[in-house]
Amino acid sequence: MALVTVDDNGVMVCLPDGKKIDYHNRTSVIVKTNDGKAVEGVSVNVYDNAGGDRTEITDKDGKITVPPLNENIIENKPAPEPTLTTKPGLETPEPSEKPDATDEPSATDKPSETEKPDATEQPSETEKPKPTVNPDNGSEVVTPDYSYKVSVNDNDGAVNGAIVSVDKDNGSVTVKLPDEKGITPDNRIIIGITDKDGKAVNGVPVTVIAKDGTEAKDLTNSEGIAIVPPTSTDRTDKNGYAQVVEGEKTYNVIVEDTKAKIENAAVEVKDGKISVILPDGNKLNTDNQTTVTVSGKDNTAVKDISVTVTDKDNKTATKSTDANGKITVPVKTSTGGGGGSSSGGSGGSSGYVKPSYTVKVVDKDGKTVNVNKTVKDDKITLTLPSGKTLDDNYYTITVTDNKGKTTAGIDVTLKDKNNSVSGATDANGQLIMPTNTHNSYVVGYEDGPLSLKII
Repeated sequence: MALVTVDDNGVMVCLPDGKKIDYHNRTSVIVKTNDGKAVEGVSVNVYDNAGGDRTEITDKDGKITVPPLNENIIENKPAPEPTLTTKPGLETPEPSEKPDATDEPSATDKPSETEKPDATEQPSETEKPKPTVNPDNGSEVVTPDYSYKVSVNDNDGAVNGAIVSVDKDNGSVTVKLPDEKGITPDNRIIIGITDKDGKAVNGVPVTVIAKDGTEAKDLTNSEGIAIVPPTSTDRTDKNGYAQVVEGEKTYNVIVEDTKAKIENAAVEVKDGKISVILPDGNKLNTDNQTTVTVSGKDNTAVKDISVTVTDKDNKTATKSTDANGKITVPVKTSTGGGGGSSSGGSGGSSGYVKPSYTVKVVDKDGKTVNVNKTVKDDKITLTLPSGKTLDDNYYTITVTDNKGKTTAGIDVTLKDKNNSVSGATDANGQLIMPTNTHNSYVVGYEDGPLSLKII
């Protein structure tokens, strides 16, 4: 009989000898008032003589279960050896008995000698394929809103003793590894998640925790699989999200177009550069531009990292991320005829054409400044001539395309001998740098922009 104690802190239940807190034989406690009404929100502590100790809060039915149903343990036991049973009228042959020759398969049924695996041809341990997720090895975790079957594997197979749980509020999954397992690139942890019907669940946030406190996170992909720690390659999930790692650097990448997040884009980081291969349904064109956002491990924007986007037609566009960690490609330019994505009469020219720009720089006194201009990855760098500096001066920069139309969203860096500042053109194709010496400007004079310095 369980010992029940009630005090100001709640209810304490000591299980009797022979009973313990067990995933295979869960204990439920129901708390009611004297008139039979369920009591919600009561703290119930259940403990046993083996050291098990769990505390849960009663639900609207006045009930708690320990361990809770949203938590389970990974335990994969070997299948029992099949036993021979004797059916009426049949005798089970002794192991030493050989089948009669008439029972042997014909020559056409027998496997050839070359089909028999030779012991010397067995693959070595290093040649054996890495294990894949087997949902049958998973354990169920259930809440009122989420029902998952979660499997946990590493290079050695199922990770027995791992504790999996699902958050009741957001459906995220936490995996606590057994003491002997760590999170290392040499032995990645593979988590598979399916729903109650056995279908892969995409986009589930997964956190894996090792004994030493190390944590690694990932989102399940379209196959319901999350892998930690992340690798240098990944595929975007339904939220357009992927995570890739190179050395000590972690990059969070979001791929989207003007209509939606892009799922199943292949993302890779190599030599400090990120490449994105779009899925078949997405193409690089100015009617539906692609935006890639890159952030670091702490979710801060990663600036000036080169990103190359490629579609199924091998059309590519490369650009460096701006201060917000973003690129948008291809850059819209006026090409006189309605853009560069016409489906007919293109003469076979489907590659991305790098636009040319005309830049006008005017100083605070309204005088035109002759600068040295370079353009790389659609990013303009302007170098002031000798005698001109960024100190005690500011410059109005106007960018137009080869048709004379102003161009918005162009990254511009302005440099003198010792310093540099960066920004992007506005809707009028203009920006003023440095920005700390002025508040506003007026546009529209025939002889060029007029800058007003506000004191």
